[in-house]
Amino acid sequence: MTKPGLKLATSPRSNKVTPNIVLALAPSDKNELIELYVSPETIRQFMDDNLNAKIGEYCGLVHGNVDEWTETGGSQEGGTYGLLEAHALFQGIKRPRTGQGKDESILIYVMNHAHTYIYQNNNRFSVTGPTRARRPSHSVFVAYVELLEEPELGMKGGSEAAGRVLFWEWVRSSDDDPLLPVSCETRYTKRHW
Repeated sequence: MTKPGLKLATSPRSNKVTPNIVLALAPSDKNELIELYVSPETIRQFMDDNLNAKIGEYCGLVHGNVDEWTETGGSQEGGTYGLLEAHALFQGIKRPRTGQGKDESILIYVMNHAHTYIYQNNNRFSVTGPTRARRPSHSVFVAYVELLEEPELGMKGGSEAAGRVLFWEWVRSSDDDPLLPVSCETRYTKRHW
């Protein structure tokens, strides 16, 4: 479901005021935008498990609009355009991931970010932002999304999200096409764009 009026015009970014709402390109039309929701419980679980890299990846690569912490101890405008930078979109995971009957509907956004983001272990997500870091070599960044039959109300701002971002990770890239995940033709059911 696309939200009427959300069109890809000049370079939009996800809003810092609503950190759990992420803009993404629509599966049916790369010129349309959809809003996706990330559950605070997902983020909280990563925090509880001390998965600082996952929090940094979310801030800088999935949401994208973030103030990054610099080596000199200050902050600067940083991040990426998040899921709006996706250059490929697949659907359907050919291995169990979310449960019986759901895997075929999962969308996989593929991005080739130049770097990654992490939170340093010593700052525990306080007033500092994530730090830019070297991305894993021979890899692409993917985000797994579930579209919803009924829009879900986001936490802040009353946004109706068309889907949920379930998880994100760096995966090995293909030797034949380094902009795509390895074995994408057998790993996923179909390619949207």
